[in-house]
Amino acid sequence: MRSAALSRRISALRRLEDSKKSNRPRRKSESMQVLILVGFMYRLYVYTEILEVSILLYSVRGPQNQIVVLRWAETWTR
Repeated sequence: MRSAALSRRISALRRLEDSKKSNRPRRKSESMQVLILVGFMYRLYVYTEILEVSILLYSVRGPQNQIVVLRWAETWTR
């Protein structure tokens, strides 16, 4: 009888401890890492778009259109 009550208390304490661990707020360093990663991924996306457009324009128009692509890329990466 006594051991059953004790084991119930122990399991309740463990559940409480687990819920505290799962609900802990993110630390500042974790959120900064997420922001840096999102920024890096966005910048990578922009650079791949610029590369795609430059390859497309180069294949359509030839090398004289590279100056236009470079000017367009400068406005996007500011």
